[in-house]
Formats: sequence, structure tokens, C-alpha cells
Amino acid sequence: MVKIRHVGRGVYEVELEPRTSLTETLVQAIQVARVLGCRIQVKIGDWKVRVEGDSDLSLIARDFDRCRFGAIKGPIGPHPRRELSRRQLRHFDDCRKNWYAHRESLDDMWI
Repeated sequence: MVKIRHVGRGVYEVELEPRTSLTETLVQAIQVARVLGCRIQVKIGDWKVRVEGDSDLSLIARDFDRCRFGAIKGPIGPHPRRELSRRQLRHFDDCRKNWYAHRESLDDMWI
């Protein structure tokens, strides 16, 4: 069961079932947006993702990862750029490496 709530100016927020994967969540949100003909906002953790019926799932997922690793700030979507510059790609790679290095340093503290 999907709960839908109007949040203003043609934007609806969707509350999906807990423990749904990122892909399942985005697919359901895009389907709801297509049926309603509107923009759907989904809150995943601390991030807001906005989709429309014609949003590209792979681009939304890519930018969600970029946001999760700190390479960009949200909200994400509904129509991310298809191509990223070399600078953006390098920045994303650096952010991802820093995130993993930080995580490993925290893990080392508990050994």
C-alpha cells in the first residue's frame, strides 16, 4: 500500500513500504508519478528524491549515490544531467574514497 500526501505546488510525497530497496522505491515512485501526472517526492533516509513519470531511473540512482557520498547536495532529480563532466566524476570518486577511508578508520577503532 502506497500512502500519498500533497506537499504543495503539484508535488506529492509518497510513503512506501519499509525495507524496500532503492530501485524498488524509485520504480514505484516513477509509476505513481506517471499515473498521477505529477512530481513525486520520496524521502530516503535524510535525502529527498524527486521523480516524474519520465524520470530516468539509472540517472536518479546515480545521483542518489553521488548525494549519499557527499559529492552533491539534494534534493535529487527529477531530471539529472545525462553526462557528467570529468571534474564532477573526479569529485565523486574522491568523495567515495574519502567516505570509505573514514569508515575503515572508524572500524579500526573497534578492533
